[in-house]
Amino acid sequence: MIFFLKLINKIKYLFRKRLKISSNFIYTQISDYNYPLPESKIAQHPVDKRDKSKLLISNNGIIKESIFENIGKYLPSDSLIVFNDTKVIRARMQFRKETGAKIEIFILEP
Repeated sequence: MIFFLKLINKIKYLFRKRLKISSNFIYTQISDYNYPLPESKIAQHPVDKRDKSKLLISNNGIIKESIFENIGKYLPSDSLIVFNDTKVIRARMQFRKETGAKIEIFILEP
C-alpha cells in the first residue's frame, strides 16, 4: 500500500510540474467515489451502438450529459487518448453442491 501511495504522489508531482498546477490544487480522493448506486443503474450489457453510450461531462463544476460520439467536442486539440483494448473474463465462479457446500473457483488466466 505504501508503494502505491508513493507512486500516486510521484505522479501528482509530475503532473503538477508538467501542467504548472499550483500547489494548492485540490486532488480527488478515492473516498470521493463512495456513494450509493442502485443495481438498476449499473449497465449489464453494452448498448448496441457503442458511440451512442452516455458521456458525462464536467466543466468548471458544471455537469451535463452527452453521448460518446460527441467526445471530440469536449477534448482540447492537443489531448492524448489512450485506448484500453483488454478483455474482461469471468474470473470468479460460484457453485453449490447438492449437499449445500459452497464451491468457489478463481480463474487467473484465460
